[in-house]
Amino acid sequence: MMQLVKDSETLQEQAKQLIRLEQKNRALLVLKLRRFKDAEADKVDAELMTVLEMIENVEWEHANMEVLKALKAGTASLNKLHEEMSLDDVADLLDETNEAIAMENQINEMLAGQFDANDEELQRELAELMGEPVETVTSVGTKTEVPAQNIDLPSVPTSAIVPKTAEPTKTKKQQKQPELVAS
Repeated sequence: MMQLVKDSETLQEQAKQLIRLEQKNRALLVLKLRRFKDAEADKVDAELMTVLEMIENVEWEHANMEVLKALKAGTASLNKLHEEMSLDDVADLLDETNEAIAMENQINEMLAGQFDANDEELQRELAELMGEPVETVTSVGTKTEVPAQNIDLPSVPTSAIVPKTAEPTKTKKQQKQPELVAS
C-alpha cells in the first residue's frame, strides 16, 4: 500500500516537472497514468476487502460448524446416557438413597439413646465406687439421694395374696340394735 502511495506521489511530481518544462501533453498523460493507477489501487483494495470478508465469513462458518459438531456430539452423548439410565432408574436410585438415609438416621438415633443410657449407668457406677451418694430421678421428676450402701428392704411375699371378702358395713343404728334371733 505504501508503494502505491509513493508511486502516486512520484507521478504527481513528474507531472509538475513536465508542466514547468511546458510539456502539457506529456504531463496530462502522466496525470492520467496516476489516475489509472489510483483507480487500479482502489480496485485492488476493494478486492482485498472482499477477500478478507470472505476469509472472515469462512472462518465464522467454520467456527459455527465446529459448534454444531460439538452440539451434535453432546446430544449423542446425552442420548446414550439417557439410554443407560432411564427416569425410572433415577427415581429408584433416589428412593433407595432416601431409604438408606432414613435407616442411617434410625441407627444414629438408636445408638445415641444407647449411649445416653450407658452414660447414666456409668456415672451411677462411678459414684458407687467412690462411695458417694447416687442421684436418681423418681417418677414425679424429683431427685432423691440414695446412699451407695446396701439398703435393707422388706422381702416380697412369695405366697398368693387372697383378697378378703367384704362384709356389708352397718350403719350406726344397726350397730346399736341387738340382733334378733329367730326361734
